[in-house]
Amino acid sequence: MESEWYIKNTSIILKRKSLMKVKLFVGIVIFASLFCVLVPKSSLALSSYDDLVTNVTTSTLINHIDNYYGLSCGSTTDDYAERWLYEFKRQDYNHRSYHAAAVASLQTAISSPDGAYAVAYEQKNNHDNTSNPYFVTVYWTEHDKSSFETVFSGSAPNRALSINRKSGSSAQLYSAVIASPHLIQGGGSCRPEFLWGYDGYQVSSVSFAENSNNKLYVSTFDTSYPLDYEGHTIPNIDPAVTWRPNYDNLLEKITTIT
Repeated sequence: MESEWYIKNTSIILKRKSLMKVKLFVGIVIFASLFCVLVPKSSLALSSYDDLVTNVTTSTLINHIDNYYGLSCGSTTDDYAERWLYEFKRQDYNHRSYHAAAVASLQTAISSPDGAYAVAYEQKNNHDNTSNPYFVTVYWTEHDKSSFETVFSGSAPNRALSINRKSGSSAQLYSAVIASPHLIQGGGSCRPEFLWGYDGYQVSSVSFAENSNNKLYVSTFDTSYPLDYEGHTIPNIDPAVTWRPNYDNLLEKITTIT
């Protein structure tokens, strides 16, 4: 009798343990399913570069430097995001003989299907002599877009977004600087204008590292995104291409010279 009782109870215990294992397995499967449904896909970074574009781009082009060797220009609301191209076409203090050619070349890059350009914002206001007063540098190619590609590289905190020349190509990018002549050259106004660049100012690549103040505003170069990338795409829509001045308010708040 005792033997039969032992066998029966042992059988019951084993069945209960087996049932508990099944319930535990089912519970894990249900939890995993709910986790996949409830947790947003965007919160699961599938690429180590998902936040890089956010870190190295800017949506504004603020021209504001104060107390740079006693000089001050602009304000925290002096945004040229929509009118950098208009300022690129201007010369007031400077009179570069090649300026018209530079403007025509950039316009070709903007309008041509095999052209491309990128706008880099490099100004940094430290409110003292260590500020970087340079404002915007434009990089472009008239017809060699296919010779360049934008790539992601490095590991945090030294990752970078770079527009590189492809292997085997000898193509170069034109570059030109827009900035306040008052800050850079010690004369003229604070309003940014074409300072120098184009012919003789060519580079094979440009980089935007997350640990630098060089920020990308817009780029129409092709990009090779990392595998499983789910971050923001590089901005390629530029309002400056269609912006026109309001002649009733042309002088607006532009700058102060001190």
